[in-house]
Amino acid sequence: MKRFIDLGDQIYPYSEKPTFAFFCTVTNTFETFGGTQFWSSVDDFKEDYNGDDIERYTSLIPEQWNKYFPEISITILGKEIKAVKPMNYHEVIEVSNLEVDLMFALRAENFERAAELRDQINSLKNKDN
Repeated sequence: MKRFIDLGDQIYPYSEKPTFAFFCTVTNTFETFGGTQFWSSVDDFKEDYNGDDIERYTSLIPEQWNKYFPEISITILGKEIKAVKPMNYHEVIEVSNLEVDLMFALRAENFERAAELRDQINSLKNKDN
């Protein structure tokens, strides 16, 4: 039997980036897909899943799981800034941390700091391009 396990912030302490996993009660092991045993979003899980019956797993995920990261957008000087959920664990952790900081800055309505963080994120994301 497969079980959905809410790991909360055990993987990324002190952040609002909760993670989840799946546990198999038959083998007493955590399920592994794409070399990974935990995910930060349903989309991350779907990217890693390599089996034939994804519905078997996604049906176990609580409906509210994707609501941990409400999309926030704000317009500053005519430019829209969107804070999306933090990037998955495959991405550069530095960018993920900045995205979490951006989310907190927007929630605190610190728009000047949000603009700085947005620029840092864009700079890191475009470094290889």
